[in-house]
Amino acid sequence: DLSGRTLLWDTEHFIPVLESMKRGNVLTSSWVNDNAWMSSTLQGELVMFDAVSGTNTMSLKGCKGPLNSFDCHPQHEHCVITGGTDGTVKLWDTRRSGTTKFIKAFSQDEVEETVLAPVDHRAHTSAGTAHRGSVNAVKFTPCGNFVVTLSGGSCATWDNRWARPRRLHEIERTKQTGSGRRVPMVLTGSTLSNVRVITPLQNLSKEIFSFYARPRPTENIVTMAGHLAPVSDFDISASNQMISAGEDGMILAWGYREGRGRKVKARDEDKDQW
Repeated sequence: DLSGRTLLWDTEHFIPVLESMKRGNVLTSSWVNDNAWMSSTLQGELVMFDAVSGTNTMSLKGCKGPLNSFDCHPQHEHCVITGGTDGTVKLWDTRRSGTTKFIKAFSQDEVEETVLAPVDHRAHTSAGTAHRGSVNAVKFTPCGNFVVTLSGGSCATWDNRWARPRRLHEIERTKQTGSGRRVPMVLTGSTLSNVRVITPLQNLSKEIFSFYARPRPTENIVTMAGHLAPVSDFDISASNQMISAGEDGMILAWGYREGRGRKVKARDEDKDQW
């Protein structure tokens, strides 16, 4: 929470089993593996905690303002990507604790390159901006080769295989830029052609949208409406059930279903049945 406290819960008995404190205001937390979790802070830090003792084992200075979002690479355990209110998106090596040096940055400036470089391990200290406004969410696609970023009303897809990542395309969903708050986002699908983005997309939104990360003639946008106040967070389980939490104090379970090897067309009467 914003006091810097993180609680680890026993979901069978619904009791806290571990408490960890960090100087600063924690914005969001996520598991790295079975033994550790990471948290981002209002002060722009990315910190890792041991799941047994609750002690701080790693710290990186992510951006000049609040660090809204981060995501761990699905294949490289030491790589993590961050997005903050200063408009930067950076890839880090978590083994370089206590430093401000990152592996590479995502920039909206056009860059010409002819050689693919999956991971450039040289450290950098200066970066351009991926978006002109605050970055509200960042996420690797399941293969790790591409990254999806949200900023205000725009959704950008990047090719992460280059030493200087290329922006492939950007989708405008709304003209409202909103504030610099964090926005929850989940990606589903195995390849870039069928990756779907699930997010409120704009700050303070009561509805959850689902659309393809790559522009298509028919984008098959699905809207999930049920919360009476802005959506705070959500995630999808291994059994394809989505759980969402809102500022209205409600936790909703949605029956989410992916098409299995065939195209599933969304009908208007199905939009609120996720």
